Amino acid sequence: DVCITNSNKCLHGFSGVTLLCINNRVWGTIQDVKPRSYYLDLKKYYKYSKELNQTPYTPSVANFYALDKALQELLEEGLEIRRLKYRELNSLLKLEFSKLGFEFLTNYDCQSHSILTVKVPEDIEFKEFYNMLKQRGFVIYSCKPPLSNKYFQVANMGALSKGMIYDFIFAVKATLKKLRPKKGKA
Repeated sequence: DVCITNSNKCLHGFSGVTLLCINNRVWGTIQDVKPRSYYLDLKKYYKYSKELNQTPYTPSVANFYALDKALQELLEEGLEIRRLKYRELNSLLKLEFSKLGFEFLTNYDCQSHSILTVKVPEDIEFKEFYNMLKQRGFVIYSCKPPLSNKYFQVANMGALSKGMIYDFIFAVKATLKKLRPKKGKA
């Protein structure tokens, strides 16, 4: 009945555009629900759409152009090819992190293929690991509580290649070597 997504992540557009599809039968259900925020008043958007063929507030027009371009690229590439690319890059990341002794939050076949949630080794402090990788030009993401500082996330979506993944893994190895100089293991 309701589908919501955004313009970035796997679509490769910029953040700032939310896409929402609502089945007509839902409008009657939410008719008496008071909006929880000023700008996300769905009934106001519905009214403006039906009566004026526009939005109640000025949208981020540049982001819509970027989204249009991103969708053109997706259609040219093909959805299945993009899915396979993400699966392949995610498997490569998982293999390389496994070789380095890292563990993962999940190990299921049904997990996301666009992001990997990796356990921070007990002998590593996340912030130091993060900062050292950032100095090398790579950003990993801290998980939200209660997983923060225990797990981090690595995204493999966007215009990435296998070479870029290997460059990242090389940076991880070099960073681990600096963080574990006495043990001499990466």
